[in-house]
Amino acid sequence: MVATFALANLGWPEIIIIGVQLALIAFWGWMLIAFFKDPRITSNMRIVWILLFVFFGAIAAILYFFMYYTKDE
Repeated sequence: MVATFALANLGWPEIIIIGVQLALIAFWGWMLIAFFKDPRITSNMRIVWILLFVFFGAIAAILYFFMYYTKDE
């Protein structure tokens, strides 16, 4: 018997969880790109944000979104 992974064996909870995870990964990538394009962030803060993005992932992306991305400057 060969163990295979099939999407047909997934239930709705698993599909929803995978969808949320993919959305968070896409949001993280979007905020990471916006972060590198933002000229308002100093070099010291850039180091801090890079560490936050690496170690805290989506939580750091959400923080960055509300702290910097939504500002009109």
